[in-house]
Amino acid sequence: MANVCKKCGKPLPMNYKHKKCERCINEQAETIRKIGKIGGTLLSVALLVVTKGKKTK
Repeated sequence: MANVCKKCGKPLPMNYKHKKCERCINEQAETIRKIGKIGGTLLSVALLVVTKGKKTK
């Protein structure tokens, strides 16, 4: 049985160690990076609101 990508069905090399092709792995990583940026921004805004903009020493 030939190895194929679980997401897009692209044929993979015989000894390929991943279940997804390189493109699908990169798409997933990019999505995770975007979610991280949004989460960091929301955390920063929440911290500003909680501290009412005051700087701590």
